[in-house]
Amino acid sequence: MRTGASDLKRFLNRYNFAFLASLLLLGVLYTEGRRNEHALRAANTAAMQTMSVMSNSQRMLSALQDVESGARGFLITGQPQFAETFESGRLRLRDARAQLKAAMPAESWYRTWWQRIDPHIDARVRASMAVVEAVRQGAPELGTRLVKTNAGSVAMEEVRKHLLQLQAHEERRLAQRNAGINDQTARTRLLRLAMVIAAGVLLMSAVLAINFQAEKRRQALARARNGESQQRRQHAFLRTIIDTDENPIFVRDLAGRFVLVNKALGELVGCSVEELEGDAGPSADCLAMLQPLITHDADVTPDAPWRQDAVQMIDAAWQPRWFQIVKRALPGEGMGSVLTVAVDVSERMRAQRVKDEFVSTVSHELRTPLTSVRGALDLLGGFAQTLPGDALPLLDIARKNTERLLRLINDILDLQKIEAGQLTMVPAVHGLRGLLAHSVAAHEGYAQPMNVELVLHEGPDVQLRVDADRFAQVMANLLSNAIKHSPAGDIVEIQSEQLEGAVEISVRDHGRGIPKAFRPHVFERFTQAESNDARRKGGTGLGLAIAKSMIEQMGGTIGFDTIEGTGTTFHILLPLAEVDA
Repeated sequence: MRTGASDLKRFLNRYNFAFLASLLLLGVLYTEGRRNEHALRAANTAAMQTMSVMSNSQRMLSALQDVESGARGFLITGQPQFAETFESGRLRLRDARAQLKAAMPAESWYRTWWQRIDPHIDARVRASMAVVEAVRQGAPELGTRLVKTNAGSVAMEEVRKHLLQLQAHEERRLAQRNAGINDQTARTRLLRLAMVIAAGVLLMSAVLAINFQAEKRRQALARARNGESQQRRQHAFLRTIIDTDENPIFVRDLAGRFVLVNKALGELVGCSVEELEGDAGPSADCLAMLQPLITHDADVTPDAPWRQDAVQMIDAAWQPRWFQIVKRALPGEGMGSVLTVAVDVSERMRAQRVKDEFVSTVSHELRTPLTSVRGALDLLGGFAQTLPGDALPLLDIARKNTERLLRLINDILDLQKIEAGQLTMVPAVHGLRGLLAHSVAAHEGYAQPMNVELVLHEGPDVQLRVDADRFAQVMANLLSNAIKHSPAGDIVEIQSEQLEGAVEISVRDHGRGIPKAFRPHVFERFTQAESNDARRKGGTGLGLAIAKSMIEQMGGTIGFDTIEGTGTTFHILLPLAEVDA
């Protein structure tokens, strides 16, 4: 026993200096590593700031272009949707200017740049505003003269010139930061070499210590080597599997380190797999591009996967990409890890955008000639007595089909506005009785030919803060559906009931009810129960989807109760307007 204690003391005296030197080197490496970390974080923050400045400058230019095109379109056509484009462009321009100014660094160059571009932006807006006001006041010739002065065009060219200056300035700053990152990378390589040396010293000391306890340490080392070999084989097998997938896949621990990365992710951000999985982590540029994919790692729970559709990011080629993200927590010792699978849906998103643009273009192009056709048919209807008897049914069929096409086009345009968040709402305080009475009166002419009676029950005359036109559009969809699905000689009941802080409006029919299989799809687009009957009576399958979106934008909810063979009741719940005392 005494001999063993003497041997241990000699071992400690012999290698104590080596341990202390290694610990001192590790301390220096730790300090330098912290400096590198701070520098990389600063570079990452600056890169994100540059991306924010570039993004907001493009948003500002896009909004200003909408202001310009909206004013010109309103001058040329006089149609109100161009005025709406102009107004929405002004609102987005205001937000984009504020966000761009907030995103800019507090440096004199940016202050000087802003002082130069700001008057030109105001000049462009004033010129467009003057054109719009001239058309609104019935003086389009004045608007034409204003456009010919080229004041707005000159201001717009100045804005573009200054934005190009900003872009060039940001590119120079980015290049300087990249140069700094390269220097930092070189220092990091030196640190890695020093760490290898330190690891060698510590390994030598560890080997000597293992030799000191020969038999026991030899057995432990054998077990450790067997486990490490198996882990390497499993790691290599797993990497082979994920590298065959074209979608980015990676695993990060909760400390933010990339534990496993496939080739698709490296190609996406322009970094090698070794760089991403390295001790120093990815470069600032790669990390900035990866932010949309790694932002919500902390939100993942062991109980359920975390999902998000259509996450946008900019890849290494500066091209926009969209991904569907699925994150799962992986069990592990200590801090767990998060597996992320990003499925590329860029082509689907581009196809959706092309489809939406095509539908919008076709809808806009069809509405004007169809309106003319409807006017011509109405004019012919005024000469019904002079037309041949067999022409009257054809004229009626043409008029009904024209009305149906116009409703379909208007519904499609409304849906596009809703999806783009551009549906205009003008809320004001209105009495509920007046709103319901107006809707019932507007549909008497539709109900009478079908031998259906509309019954408006007495109800509370409460005040609602709603857009009267949009509310009427919602009621038109509900009433027309109830009338279409009511038997001849039956009634459609409209009731209202005051609840705590809200009012419930009900539209009830006594038709065949909604089939059980169709009920989950009632508020979906282009869906209709009993399609043959619906086609015969007319309908686009969009009305209830539009009604649901409009009611939700007015702060309410919509639902239904139905019994097959008895009828259906749609319920609208809207908050009461706050009346000043």
